[in-house]
Amino acid sequence: MTWKSQLHFDYTKFPGDVLIADPHWVARACELAAICAQPDPLDDEEDAAYAAALLTEAGQLHDIVDDQRTKAKKPFLDAGRQVDSAAKPVLAALDTAMSQLKMKLIEYKQKRDAALAAQLTPGDDGRTPALDFSVAADVKIATRKNPEVKITNPSLIPSDFWIIDIVKLKNALLAGEVIPGAEIVWTESVVRR
Repeated sequence: MTWKSQLHFDYTKFPGDVLIADPHWVARACELAAICAQPDPLDDEEDAAYAAALLTEAGQLHDIVDDQRTKAKKPFLDAGRQVDSAAKPVLAALDTAMSQLKMKLIEYKQKRDAALAAQLTPGDDGRTPALDFSVAADVKIATRKNPEVKITNPSLIPSDFWIIDIVKLKNALLAGEVIPGAEIVWTESVVRR
């Protein structure tokens, strides 16, 4: 059986509507794909010449269909770029505003905490605030040291921490990283035992 006798291929089952191309191109592409995929070897010069001609035709058809594909998707790619270019300045402005607002909130919290700490009186050790509350005799309490991040100079904070992730910053500091503008401050809290 020669290659020329194997031109039977049902291209009607191929979803040609997915390509913006001439239906005859799609049909011929399916025929070429079926012929080129057959397992039979080339037996003689006639088969070899026919295979070479098929290869040339398949290459030309490939270029035509690929060009049609590129043209068909270009408006969608352009629309996507327009959406991105319209959204990026808005997102950048929001990112900057959120970062600035987070810094202001951190600064406010630090001022508030400092004001509260100033209202407390030192305890026997000179640094632990004395707390005045009553505890039932059967309840045991103790203090526990807690690491907290204190932003000492926001302008020195590296860009990795501009949108400040306190947990990430605290973990980095506890791991021994030196981060300009931040340090660990150990506080104590009361815990029930």
